[in-house]
Amino acid sequence: MRVDPAKRIRERLELSPEERKAIQQAKINHATRVIAIVLAFISTFIFFFKILYF
Repeated sequence: MRVDPAKRIRERLELSPEERKAIQQAKINHATRVIAIVLAFISTFIFFFKILYF
């Protein structure tokens, strides 16, 4: 009976619940940072637009 190499790799890549939670948290933190930066750019743009045209 041959061991499937893909299965062996998958088993090695299996994450514990703590690791999965940490990765999820990192994704959330990254998304939050991206949203904050985008909002800062938009609000800065609106601010300058108002100064220039009103």
